[in-house]
Amino acid sequence: MQQVQILVEFNLIEVLVETLKANNEATIVKICLEALENILNIGKQTYQPGNEGNPYLVALAQYGGYQIIEALQGHPNNEVYKVVERLITHQMEYEV
Repeated sequence: MQQVQILVEFNLIEVLVETLKANNEATIVKICLEALENILNIGKQTYQPGNEGNPYLVALAQYGGYQIIEALQGHPNNEVYKVVERLITHQMEYEV
């Protein structure tokens, strides 16, 4: 978990969001989405009630990740669509 925190401090979430903006190739998009999903899951595990919420979800919103992920619902690749639906259903259900 500490390794993920360090990577996030080095702007990994921003890099992943920017990669999603710049690339439509299914394999790369799926890898970026799965990486975001794993980061958000770790943030959810370390989230402490009473704080502002999942800090990684906050960062995702700050970098425009919500809009990118929602736009990817229309991606023609079914595997990408499945990851997008998991993210929206399990991670982004409560917007920050």
